[in-house]
Amino acid sequence: MTQTRTPLTLPTSDELLLKTLEGTDKKVEKLHPLLGLLEEDDTEPYSEIGQALLDALKHIQKELQEFQSLRHDLAKQIEALTASVKETKATQEIMAKQIEEMHHLLLAPVENP
Repeated sequence: MTQTRTPLTLPTSDELLLKTLEGTDKKVEKLHPLLGLLEEDDTEPYSEIGQALLDALKHIQKELQEFQSLRHDLAKQIEALTASVKETKATQEIMAKQIEEMHHLLLAPVENP
């Protein structure tokens, strides 16, 4: 019995980027409660540090939304590429079987009537 070896498939740069973005999303989502606290209507003016923190959190929220959109697009692209690769492999397997059959037919002895 022969063992078939499957090649090691390394993640693509898109998959690595997607994984990194997902990790960043999780970290930034932990900061959302702070943003909610800072957006409460208070009559007291914000201190400079509070305002800087609020601005930073709003900037992070904007970037998070952009990253989520990018991650969604990358996930769709990876999904499409994976489907394309599967189709190509299936086609290659069919063609390999057809070539093998043709090879056997070409090498088969010819029967004389």
